[in-house]
Amino acid sequence: APETLTLEAVDVGQGDGLLLRVPGGDATLIDTGPSPWTGRRLARVLSRRGVREPVHLVLTHAHGDHAGGWATLARIWPLASTSVPVTSDDEDPWEAFRPAGAEPAGLLRGDAWTRGEAAFSVRWPVRAYALPDANMVSTVLRVTWRDRELWLMGDALAIQERDLMDLGDPDASRETGPHRLLKVGHHGSRNATDPAWLAALRPEVAVIPAGLHNRFEHPHPETLETLNRAGTATWITGPSAGMRISAVAEGWRIETGDGAAALTGLRRSPMP
Repeated sequence: APETLTLEAVDVGQGDGLLLRVPGGDATLIDTGPSPWTGRRLARVLSRRGVREPVHLVLTHAHGDHAGGWATLARIWPLASTSVPVTSDDEDPWEAFRPAGAEPAGLLRGDAWTRGEAAFSVRWPVRAYALPDANMVSTVLRVTWRDRELWLMGDALAIQERDLMDLGDPDASRETGPHRLLKVGHHGSRNATDPAWLAALRPEVAVIPAGLHNRFEHPHPETLETLNRAGTATWITGPSAGMRISAVAEGWRIETGDGAAALTGLRRSPMP
């Protein structure tokens, strides 16, 4: 069992595949990458990391670069649960990706659960939307463990970030404030990671899942500049061959797939 909170951004090329481990709780996968190959790769990572239990799968939205490995993963690794955002589409947006017989649960803001020592909270979507871009209904998850918070944005865009602020996120009511990790929305595209959202969140470390030399040129330089100005240590999966980030007493320990290691310290006063 893991001794601390870890988030591993697996190198699945241009797509998302995140493994979240928490002390005392079963493993959670967020998204499955773009293809059957990435579904198999995630199963190999689970095995290599010592995961033996059925895992909980959250699919943030019905785009191939996030859900393309679902059917393959479900065939080779038992799933304790599968959850997707609630949508009001007339047609099933998951039809192209769904394994036979799968009936995932729906997620809306306000849904919350604990897994081991961590508390999970769905922050988006607020209700069943029918929107032209599936990114706009992407599940946004907040995971809280001790003095740490993970904000996992899926492919949420800047317009959703502003909606979240209008709804009161991120909660800044605590005097000392949590130390935050941001999984950047939409692969570091310029249409996400609004400077106002970043200023409110003040993450110490950011993870951008983006394939090496991808055709979208993600992450965009504007996003990297916004993160740099905010003083956020930023890691990109493609150039680093993925990375695993662990909560340690000194801050956040980063270990990359290509053998590098780094430590990002905690902000002395996490809240302004």
